[in-house]
Amino acid sequence: MCARILLAYDGRPAAQRAYDFILKMPPAERRDLAIVAVIRPSSFAVDYAAQTVLDQAASELGQRLAQLERRVRFAGSDCTTWIRLGEPVKEILKTAEEWRAGLIVTGQRFPEWMPRWGRSVSARLRSRAACPVRVVVSSP
Repeated sequence: MCARILLAYDGRPAAQRAYDFILKMPPAERRDLAIVAVIRPSSFAVDYAAQTVLDQAASELGQRLAQLERRVRFAGSDCTTWIRLGEPVKEILKTAEEWRAGLIVTGQRFPEWMPRWGRSVSARLRSRAACPVRVVVSSP
C-alpha cells in the first residue's frame, strides 16, 4: 500500500489519464496526493514579453491545479499542489524527495518500445527515482 502519491502533471491528455488512474484507486491507497507541474523556462525568458507569457502560463496552470485539487478532496483524499520552474525530471525528483513520496505517477503518450527523439521524462524518472514510478500509457 502506498498512500503518498506524487503525480507529475503537465496538462496533456497523458497526464490527465494518470490523474484519472489515481482517482480510480481505492481511497486507502491514495490517502495523500501531491500534484507537481513543472514549467520549463526557455533560453529567451529574460525578455519582458517572455516573462509575461511565463506568468500567464503559471496562472492558468495554477487554476487547473486548483480544479484538480478540489476533485481529489471531493474524492476523500488530501491534496497538495506545486508549480516548479526548471528541468522537469530534476524538479519532479526533488519534489518527491522533499515530500517523501512513496510512489510517483506520470503519464506517457507512447509505449516505451516506440521510437522517439531522446528518452521520455517518464523513462528518466523510472531510472533515477528513489521510489517506485507508475507510468500510465495512453494510446497515440
